[in-house]
Order: sequence, then C-alpha cells, then structure tokens
Amino acid sequence: MKKRSFFIGATILAVGGFLAKILGAFYKVPLTHILGANGMGVYYLVFPFYSLALILASSGLSVAVTRMVASERSKYHRRNEIKVLKVAIIIAVATSIILIGITALIAEPFSFLQGNSNAYISYIAIAPAILFASLTSVIKGYFQGVENMLPSSISLIVQQLFRLMFGLLLAYKMYDYGMQYAVLGAILGVTISEFTGMVYLVIVYLVYKRKQFYMFFQQRDMEGRANILLAKSRVKEYGKHRNIDKSRLNRAEKYNTKIYYCSNMDCASTKVIAIRLIKYAIPATLAGLITPLATFADSFLVVNLLTNSGYSTAVATTLYGMSNGIVASLISLPIVIISAISTTIVPNLSSSIELNSKETVVTKANFFIKFTWIIALPMFVAFLLLAPEIINLLYAGGLSTKVIDEYVFSYRMLAISSISIVYSAFLYTFTAILNAFDKPQIPFYSQCIGLVVRTLLTFALVAIPSLNVFGLFIANIAYLSISCIGCIIKIKDIIPLKVGLKNFFLVPVGSIAISAIAGYATKKLCTIVFPPWLDLIIIGGVMLMVYIVLLLSLRAFSVKEWEYLPIPKWLKKVLPNRLKSVVK
Repeated sequence: MKKRSFFIGATILAVGGFLAKILGAFYKVPLTHILGANGMGVYYLVFPFYSLALILASSGLSVAVTRMVASERSKYHRRNEIKVLKVAIIIAVATSIILIGITALIAEPFSFLQGNSNAYISYIAIAPAILFASLTSVIKGYFQGVENMLPSSISLIVQQLFRLMFGLLLAYKMYDYGMQYAVLGAILGVTISEFTGMVYLVIVYLVYKRKQFYMFFQQRDMEGRANILLAKSRVKEYGKHRNIDKSRLNRAEKYNTKIYYCSNMDCASTKVIAIRLIKYAIPATLAGLITPLATFADSFLVVNLLTNSGYSTAVATTLYGMSNGIVASLISLPIVIISAISTTIVPNLSSSIELNSKETVVTKANFFIKFTWIIALPMFVAFLLLAPEIINLLYAGGLSTKVIDEYVFSYRMLAISSISIVYSAFLYTFTAILNAFDKPQIPFYSQCIGLVVRTLLTFALVAIPSLNVFGLFIANIAYLSISCIGCIIKIKDIIPLKVGLKNFFLVPVGSIAISAIAGYATKKLCTIVFPPWLDLIIIGGVMLMVYIVLLLSLRAFSVKEWEYLPIPKWLKKVLPNRLKSVVK
C-alpha cells in the first residue's frame, strides 16, 4: 500500500467528517422539529455521560493504538502491529462491559439529579452503544496508524446515514406515546448507528488484512546493515520475552541481508504490548476526559443555575438545549476539519520521530501549527459574520418565540462562541504534537487548570440573569485559552518554534480582514437578490477565494512548506510567474 501524505490523509478525514456532519445536520434539524427545543434538551442530557464513557473506554486507547502502530510500521514489525490491535480490542471490550453496567446502575439517580427524570430510559437505551463505539474507535486508531484514513472517513458517513434513517423514524413513530418515548426512539437510532459503523470497520479490516497488508512489507530502499542493528537492539529490549533465533540474526548480519518481517526476532509479548498500551493510553484518556467532563458538569449546573436565577425549568432547559444542541453542533462543523488534521499529525510526526529525523520533525511541527492557524481564521470569521443567516437557514422553522426569542438567542450564542473555533483548533493540534512526542500528560495538566477556571466562571457568570447561558460560552473560551497556553509552553521546550511575525500573523490576519470586508459587502448585495441558502454559498465562496488568493500572493507558506501541500499541475499553469517558484 502506498503511504499517503499528511495533506491527503487530512483531506480524506475532513471530507468524510464534513459529509457526516452535513448528514448530522439533516438529522438534527428535523429532529428539532419533532422533539422541539425542550425535547432536544432532554435528548442532550444523556450525551455528556455517554461521551464520558467513550473517553474512558477507548479515546486514549485509540490514540495509543495509532501511535504504536505508526511506530511499529516505521520499523517494519508486522506481528507487533497486528498484536497491538488485538490487545487493544480486548482492553476496549473489558472496559466497555464495566461501563455498561455502571450506566445501568446510575441511570435513575443521574436523571433525577439532572432535573429531568424522563432521561432514565434513554440512559438504558444508549448503554450498548458504548461497546460498539469503543471497538469502532480502536479499529479507526489502527487504520490511522498505518495512515489509511479512508475507512475512518467512510465509517462516519455510514453511522450518520443509519442514525438519520432509524433515529428520525423511531422518534416520529414513538412520538404518539409521549415526548419521553420520542426521545427514546432518537437514542435507539444512535445505538443502531454505532453498531453498523462497527460492523463496517470489522469487514473492511478483514478484507484489508487479507488482500493488502503484505504489500506494505515489500522491500524498500532501506540499508540492510541499519535494519540489522535495529533488530539487534530489539533483541536486547524484548529478548527475555520470546525465543530469539540468534544464529539467523548473525547470518543476516554477515551477508548484509535486509530484515523486514518481525518473525521470531522482533515480536514483543502480549504482556509487553498491553503494558505499553495502558501506559500510553492513561494520560491520553485523562486529557481526553476534560472536555466531556466539563460538558457533563454543565448538564447538572446550567439548568439548575438558570432556575435559581429566576428562569423557569422549561426556559432553562430550552436555553441549555439551544446551547448544546444547536450552537455546539454548528461549531463542531469546522472542528471536523481541525480534528482531521490533528488525527493525521500523530502517525505522520511519530514516524519522523522514530526515524530520528530532527530537522524534519521541527519543520513538520512548525508547519502544522501555522496551517492550523491559517485554516481556523476563516472559519471563525465566517461564523461571526454569518451567524444570523446560518441559524435562520437551518433552524428558524423549529424555533419559537412563545417564551423567549429562540432565534435571537441562538444566533447570538453562535457569534460569541465562534472565537472558540480558533482556540479549539490550536488545542487539537498542540495535543496531537505532544502525543507524537509521548507527552500526553501535558494537555491533561493544562486542561485541568483550565477546567477549574471554567467551573468557577460558570458558577459566577451563568447565575447572572443578564448573562444567563452566555456566561457558559465566556467560561469555555477562558478554559480553551488556558489549555492552549500550557501546551505551547511545553512544545517550546521540546522543539524550537520558528514562527515569523509576517508569515504567521500579519499575512493571515491581513488576508482574513480583507476577505471579511469582501464577504460583508457581498452579504449586503446578496440579501436583496438571492434566497438564503444561495446567499451563504456566494458569501462563503467570495470570502474563501479572496483569502486564498491573498495567501498565495503574499507567500504565506515557504517553498519547503509547500511540500506538505501538493499543488495540482493545472493550478501551477494558471499561477503568475512570481508564484510558480513558490509552489513548484
């Protein structure tokens, strides 16, 4: 199998994730019409604990699998690569079964503490999805470790299609029995979708292993002597755990034979791999726990704080439903692209670290940070500028003005929370870089400090009637900024950061400012002539085109950085002569 570049892998994941999010929007918009804002509030009460359970079961484990598989593959250790996946599956299954039991036990008391006992049966319905989603996550981690992002991307689309079909169908059919059962139907659709996603990935893995796996291990241009020395170092590291054929190793050294298979000479025991997985997964899991833990705390705090400040339970639940169901869902759309980039960073950077390519590692890490900044800026500006149009197009039909003006609240929430896109983007990238350097504990420490600040600000700000749920977004931005600062301080200690004032700050910020002005002018013209959905496409297209042209004209990327961003031949032909040397 041909090794995919960082850009191609990130593009595959981003396209798949974005399509999945579009399908998710097609799912949530009619679901909001079926359940209403209050029903969506009940629906989302279950997901903080579900997300927390998934993090515990597989999030850190998936990252560990990606990191270890990338490492073993860079050294051509075939059996270790397979063994990492098998051991990870066993760990995921055992952890998931425990968490399913815990979910069944806490369903009733948790739904009572959250202020809505109707969520009880939804907890029970979503419990099996923990096992399915955990296995899916581990298998995705394997494919990402071998830098094959296509199965992960397609599985997201498969899951959303089944959620769209079964979630809406069951919610609609069960609505006649009451809101509680309509929410239950939507939750059952989630469980079914997780199961189908798992089945798809299992089938793909079996086919991949049978037909394509050995293609990767064909002879490459690696020096035989260097590989033998690597094999000898592995003898010293794992020798006590397996039977070493030393005579074969000596013969290979004598005749300078290339060794690409792990056979008996380069296989770690199951115990060693399990210890390495757990050792790496624990800090990665703890780091991944913080955001779901914060959301989980919100499910208890926000509704109760709002009711204590004078809002009715219905209004408080509606505000929480809009913030977590509508705004958070929209903000997650651009985060899909950032998540795809960060997912690709781990195996890509890990391989360079394993090969001890220091110059390449420094160049890549600095490029990833700059690329994240350049990608996040237009997303932030687009959501800030077009918040009313986005909410009006997608959700206006399901929002009412009976108690509060839900439309106005929604687009204001979206505009305020748009700045979190930039901070989230940096946090994803910083965490991926630190994971590649085997420093997953750093994001955890940074996010812990941020979480304390976030919780204190949530108590202080949400309780103010004039701020209400907007205080939650302010607290979240503070949490993200503190987490980013902690991560970047450690990254500076590991590698030199070569961030130029012109190419990193002045060029992107100037470009996005001009594109925002162009977008605003286009917005004023389009609202007079075109329908809302076409407005968004035209405005977004104008902003993106102006932004890209300015980045190219002002040479935001160096010649070396363009190696990570392959330019099509047709584009090179139409570029001005002064730019062709930059992108060649």
